[in-house]
Order: sequence, then C-alpha cells, then structure tokens
Amino acid sequence: GAFGLGTICGHDEHRVAMMAAGSYEPLSSMANNREVELEIRRCALFAIVNLASSSQNHLNLIAEGALPMLLSLFSSDDSSMRSLSALVISRIAVNPEYRQTVSTEGGLEPVLYLSRTEDTEMQRMLLPAIASLSFLQSNQSNICKKGGLANLVAHIGKYDRDPESSRLACCAVANLSEMESNLPFLADSNAISLLVSALAANRPQIQRESARSLGNISVFAKYGKIVLNGGGFSRLLNCFCATRDMECRRLTAMAIVNLTSTSIVSDLFTGDYRILLETLLNVVKSASDYKRQSAVDTIRFVLLVIANVFAGGRDEGNRFRRMILKDVIELSRSRDIKCRHYSSFAISNVCSDIKTASVIVKSNGVKILVSLAFPDTDDPGSTNVQVQAIAG
Repeated sequence: GAFGLGTICGHDEHRVAMMAAGSYEPLSSMANNREVELEIRRCALFAIVNLASSSQNHLNLIAEGALPMLLSLFSSDDSSMRSLSALVISRIAVNPEYRQTVSTEGGLEPVLYLSRTEDTEMQRMLLPAIASLSFLQSNQSNICKKGGLANLVAHIGKYDRDPESSRLACCAVANLSEMESNLPFLADSNAISLLVSALAANRPQIQRESARSLGNISVFAKYGKIVLNGGGFSRLLNCFCATRDMECRRLTAMAIVNLTSTSIVSDLFTGDYRILLETLLNVVKSASDYKRQSAVDTIRFVLLVIANVFAGGRDEGNRFRRMILKDVIELSRSRDIKCRHYSSFAISNVCSDIKTASVIVKSNGVKILVSLAFPDTDDPGSTNVQVQAIAG
C-alpha cells in the first residue's frame, strides 16, 4: 500500500488530490511506527517526499504536524530514514512562506546533513532549500560553519552547464555575505574569485546575484582588496556597461560604489580608471532616460561613485571633474531627494581641488551648496548632507 501511494504521488497531477483525500495520515503513521517493517516505513516516507514536492501541500503538511514527526525520524538509526525525512523538510523549506517555520522547528540541520553528502545530485537538489533558508539571518552563520558553504561554492562556477544551480548558489552566498563574520569563510573557500568569474555569465539573473555578493563583500577594505586583485573591478565595470538589465546595472553600480569607497581607488589600473570615468560621464549625461525605480537607484549609486572619485587626487580625476561638474550640478535639482543629496557629496568633494573652484562658481554650484547647507523646511535633508555642503 505504501509503495502504491508513493507511486501515485510521484505524478504532479495527483499530489494535491492525494493530500486532500487524506493520504498523509496513514503514510505518517506507517513511517513513524517502529513495529512496521523498515522497508515499508521507507516507502511510506518516500511517498511523503512526493507529497511535499507540491508547494500546495505545504500548509496542510505543517497543519498535520509533519515537521515534528520528520525531525523525530531524522534521529533514526537508519540512514535512509534520516535522508528521506531531511529531504521532505528541504522540500518545505524551499517555500518562502514556511522557511521561518522550518527554521524555528530546527529544520536547518537536516538540510545541512544532506548537503554534506558526497552525492552530487543530492547536493544540487538541496540548493533551493539552502538558498531559501539563507534569507534568514539566524541561519547564515550555521550554513557557513556546518557544511552548506562547500556545496554552494561547488556550484557557483557552473553557470554554463547548470545556470539555475549557479544562480541559487550565488543568491545564497549573497545572503551569507551580509554577515561580516562569514566573510573569512568566503575568502578561505575561494568563493570570492568564483563570484568574480560568474560576472562573465551570459545570464543577468546570475550576474545580479554575483554583483550583490561582491557589493556586500566590498564594504570591507580587506575583502574589497581580494575582489580588486581578482579582477573584480574590471568585471563589474564590463558588466555595468554591457548589461541591458536595469536591476543588474543597479547591483553592479552598488558594488562599484563599495569598491571605490574603501580607499582603494588609487589601486585601480589606469585603463580601468579611465573607462570608469567615461562610463560615469555617459550615465550622468543620459540620466533623464532613467525612469524606473531600479534605474533611479542606479543614478544614485553612480553619483556616490563620482563622489568617491572626486575625493581622489589623480590627474584623470581632475580633468574628469571639470568635464562632469555641470551635469552633477544639474542632478542636484533632481526630484529625487537622494539624488540631490548624493550630488551634494560630489560637489563638496570637488571643492577640495582649487583648480575647479572657478568652475563651481560659474556653474552655480555655490548656490546649490548653500541651499543644502541651510535647507528650508520643505526639504530638511539630513545632518550628513548639511555637513558635507558646509565643508564644501
């Protein structure tokens, strides 16, 4: 009977109907009964794996008390029972609505247990669950420390052979990289260089997650150096220039902001630096073409990169200041308050170069700085913006 139910539940079109017909209760009773023959218990649990393969059954499985039962079976002496119970939990964990419930009940450990297996197909099957669970901050440290990271790293570079697995791995690592204590693990596992390579994938979904990861990592100068030394700046810049996907462009711009704000702009190769300046100039001059919110975010990030570049003293930067200043001042009148504020950072940093002081005056930059330093009640801005404007 358990084998027959498992076979029927193996078909997508029957899973929801079988759950609605009450098949879970007898299956769980057989799987949990230690007096039943072990092979029958395995068949019953395999049928539950098939039921859990439909997201429409997850709510009913949880309501029926499946998670406590599965966690109990995970302590079984039989390795197949442990693996099958963990597999059911991983299927439920993929569902964003229930990943918190799975985590609260203790479901992360069974998923990581399976992730540590040498079965490469099983490792691939677990990527959706690990990626889902990685969105919860409470899981991020344990995923790194208890066997999840190795599985993720093994799939980052498979963007040509298995693009969906690569995307899921990059997504999970991007979530893990939000926690500073995880960064040493990412560095030691070679994940950073693999993420840089993944920017070359001809798929925006993978490039987005890779850029998000590198942006988080580059917040810290120590790890930003690793990104830079691994060719990350060139890859990010190439991706930013080539992509037509606005979300990908926004995330690569964010990563470039973080790279250029960690006091390593002077380490950029001259060729990359000049390409960066030309790219920033083109984006700012075409800012009016950026309509969607993700595009507005891109302009914000580009203004922050310009502010970072303006803070440097390289000759290319000095020429660039004179070329782009008028466009930056124009953006200080933007309807978007953050664009106005970030352009003020850039204008203020230009003031550090006496050679461009006359350009600021002629371009009405002084008036802009004064309005930001002493805002009216309709646009109070922030203390940081005021300080920057006053400094300018």
